Amino acid sequence: MSVDQARVYASLFDPFRLKVAREAMGLRKTELAKRIGMTPAVLTQYESGISKPSAAALVKLSMALGQSVEFFADDGRRSGARGHGTAFFRSLRSTRQIQRDKAQARAFLMSEVVDELRRRVKLPELNIMENVHVSESDDPEVIEQRAEALRAFWNMAPGPVPNMVRLLEANGIIVVRCNVDCREVDAFSRWYGKTPLVVLDDGKPLDRLRFDAAHELGHILLHADPESGNAILEAQAHGFAAAFLMPRNDIRHQLPTRLLWPIFRELKKVWGVSVAALLRRALDLGRLTEATFRRAMMTLSKLNQRKNETMFPLDGVEPAVLLRMAVEVLEAKGYTVADLARDTKLPAPFVREAVFDEADPRPTVELSPT
Repeated sequence: MSVDQARVYASLFDPFRLKVAREAMGLRKTELAKRIGMTPAVLTQYESGISKPSAAALVKLSMALGQSVEFFADDGRRSGARGHGTAFFRSLRSTRQIQRDKAQARAFLMSEVVDELRRRVKLPELNIMENVHVSESDDPEVIEQRAEALRAFWNMAPGPVPNMVRLLEANGIIVVRCNVDCREVDAFSRWYGKTPLVVLDDGKPLDRLRFDAAHELGHILLHADPESGNAILEAQAHGFAAAFLMPRNDIRHQLPTRLLWPIFRELKKVWGVSVAALLRRALDLGRLTEATFRRAMMTLSKLNQRKNETMFPLDGVEPAVLLRMAVEVLEAKGYTVADLARDTKLPAPFVREAVFDEADPRPTVELSPT
């Protein structure tokens, strides 16, 4: 890139994009300043829009943050996704702010990939019930009814959900899977404009991934104004996930009234949820007593099976396929991932990570070109 080109991009500098790039790298201002030989005060001025970096400074920022110089220019198209609320994070005590900032920044960049694809390919429209938000004072029965209503709204058959991830994608909810960068913040969701995006931790077993997807669906449907770490909202989303994945009228009489581990193991295979979730559902539906439930959970804890039930494995995968299919539609017309990276001004490896979930190479969601 010539000096004149760098000067042009420096003149178009967007302070928001510097903040996003820094947070996506998980860097504090002091850390970035040290890398490029500047003071944190100068970076603060850049990010607040008080001053703009010179062409030489912008090149340094570009190299330190792994972004092209073009990335930092405000092109007028991508500013609309900035201020649409905050993410639904779980416990704020278990994650540092810098980890949450990193996750949100990367999710924002993923949303830009989605925006570019949506301009070129017809993606499924968002299809969820409206005006069904709940308050913190609503009791569990309201949550149960919301889950039943959504299943009816989507014309779902009784019984287990065959594929939770593809169900979300088919109804216009963008799902992306990531590995290392999501490990410390768990699954989360956020709205970008009129599109909700769910980020799932690729390292989790299938039963927990399915429950996470349903949990984030609960937030999207039920909660208009997220408050990260709110225990009541988290309990509501958890209750929604249980009711959505294990409808009471379908599962109640399948749940044993005693602690019969072989039966719970078989039910896990049928319903695609953890034994722990089945035990909790049995308690909530009056099939198990509180004492029996507690004894069961203590047993799982002693066996180190609370987070990953290796003694009760669940086979299969549920990859996210929607974005991959969109790319395949475009590739058939000569538009490649490299082109997508160029147009989003994002690094090609990041775009590939956002688009491809290689757990399953056989996409099944149908898309049509615009």
